[in-house]
Amino acid sequence: MVGPKVILWKPLILTVVALLIASVVIYFFNPKLSIILVLAALGLISRIPAGISTYLNPLEMIDFFGVSIALSYGPIYGAIFSLVLFLFSRIFLPGEWPMYTIKWALTIFMGAFVFYYLFPVVGSISTLFTIMILWNTLSYTFILTPLLERDALMTEIYYDIMLSPIAILHRIIISFVGGEFLHELLISGSPKVAYLYVFAAVFAAVLWFGKDIIKKFNEAASKSNIFTADKPSAIRTALSRIGIDKGELKGIILAIVVLSLALTAGQWGDKTFSAADGIKNMFIAIPVVALSFMAHEWGHKLAAIKYGVRAFFKPAWPMMAFSAVIGIISGGWAVITAVGNPILTNIKRLGFKSPEIGPKPLANIIVAGPLVSLFLVLLSKVLIGAYGETTMLKDLYLFNLWMLFFNIIPLVVPSQKGSGMEKTIFPPFDGAFVLGGSPPLFFAFAGFAIGTVAALAFLPLWLAISIGLALGLVLLAYIVNEKGLPTS
Repeated sequence: MVGPKVILWKPLILTVVALLIASVVIYFFNPKLSIILVLAALGLISRIPAGISTYLNPLEMIDFFGVSIALSYGPIYGAIFSLVLFLFSRIFLPGEWPMYTIKWALTIFMGAFVFYYLFPVVGSISTLFTIMILWNTLSYTFILTPLLERDALMTEIYYDIMLSPIAILHRIIISFVGGEFLHELLISGSPKVAYLYVFAAVFAAVLWFGKDIIKKFNEAASKSNIFTADKPSAIRTALSRIGIDKGELKGIILAIVVLSLALTAGQWGDKTFSAADGIKNMFIAIPVVALSFMAHEWGHKLAAIKYGVRAFFKPAWPMMAFSAVIGIISGGWAVITAVGNPILTNIKRLGFKSPEIGPKPLANIIVAGPLVSLFLVLLSKVLIGAYGETTMLKDLYLFNLWMLFFNIIPLVVPSQKGSGMEKTIFPPFDGAFVLGGSPPLFFAFAGFAIGTVAALAFLPLWLAISIGLALGLVLLAYIVNEKGLPTS
């Protein structure tokens, strides 16, 4: 997949300029064809990061434009646009691995048909483009690679895992920012096409002046070997590099499926049961739950590294079953997200093993998870305000609200002896470890979180955060003054 990266800049720039000039001229005769030419120019420009660094392949947007054309004019047009443009772009990237070009061109060609027929089921363009990540992985890695390049399967899975954060973030941003706008533009041939010209100019300028930065990123990534896969152990290597143990992966996957089921339990038809509605909503919920759940766990993991330990997710199987049952009974109204807890293990740091951490550092590690969930609650409210309450954004808000709520509850305060990670069928919620290790931190964070979320129902974001900060400081001052506790 990795080869020497070379871009034929002059032919590429001349082609992009020619497409843009042609689109301006044609606009007066055929606005819709003009827009397609602009999208072709943007598609070529989006290939530049991948032309400089293999690690930036997820930033390509030809598939995004192809599906947009398919939804507006029919699947055959979107499929031909995607296939021809991607193969044509290979002229300007002679160092690209040939099998990558072939497999990806076939993936986005088929994707135009798949998403054209899937759109009536999903009903939301932003959701459709987010689901596109799953299709790209399924088609490229697990269908075409075994058929056309079987020896590269483990390596491709490795790259999928390592590059998934970039792909997910990029796809969510462009789908919410440009999905509906582009669809409307293609349908109507609106004069708003001028925005595309501006975007093309800005995008090209940023990549041109930032190409040296991308090259340095590529060199640094290559030297670090973080994206270098050893084929026999590619999957295990990828998981360890993103902080996930192969043993905990099963628990994480099952937790995501169970929580997605609980979240969408009330979305299997309005008045009568509908399997189609339920499956559609499950497909929407799984990326949301996966992103939110993993972000919460990575909060623990990154905080743990600061103290020389590693945090691993330990599933609580009875709690998973309990969460699924409660979710189904409540129709998705109650989602018990405490389906496991982080277990800490020592790692070698600076040549020696870190000693067992105390209750206060443990509290700092544990509170990082709910803090990430609170951030996602606030982010989802901002996105809902900007783009409306889509199914995906509503799921993002509600799921992280439940993650925050259940992990603030100080259920089962653990002993402060050792790490406080006692074995239990029903594990302590995150709030229990925080309260047991640092009461001031618990009351400050709980006050901030509860005050902010409650105020969000009535007030603007900045004012809600201000109220949350005030409540957190009041509770912190109260607990310190009344109990005579230190603040750290």
